[in-house]
Amino acid sequence: MTKFIATIGLPGSGKSSVSRPFAEKNGYVYISSDAVRFEVTQDPYEMSREMEVWNEIKKRIRENLEAGQTVVLDSTLTNEMVRSQILELARECGVQKIQGLYVDIPEEVAKERNAGREVVVPDEHIDRMSKRLEQFPPELSDGFDSIIHLDEHGEITEVELKREGGELRREFRVR
Repeated sequence: MTKFIATIGLPGSGKSSVSRPFAEKNGYVYISSDAVRFEVTQDPYEMSREMEVWNEIKKRIRENLEAGQTVVLDSTLTNEMVRSQILELARECGVQKIQGLYVDIPEEVAKERNAGREVVVPDEHIDRMSKRLEQFPPELSDGFDSIIHLDEHGEITEVELKREGGELRREFRVR
């Protein structure tokens, strides 16, 4: 079964730490928006050529999904329009299942982790992304078949599933 798995979360939330090993372990194609941005601009946080970056990301998603590969997209996807376009593309490519991996951590934890990175995302960018996620959190109605919520420790806190006749939501106690 061809799947598309998309990460959602702030910079520094742990998306790459979870999604890259998961993709490698399962033999899935891993596409990092930061890596593509670096290929295009030589700077993983340069936003002046975003259209070109996202066109390349979409091209890679399409090629791999149409070849029957499961794709893991590692990106913040805090912009609801971009998220919608990506999920629509996955459906156009015939995927049977779209899963979201939402690493939902406090903004202050993201900023603290970000400060310790080699390349730091400016706090004002994290503020903006955090506000967008508050306004437009990932939802099944976006086009996901399921959304797995993780906390700042990488623990599953909630799972949402589309089911015939409705939706199912299960919360988990952590720590």
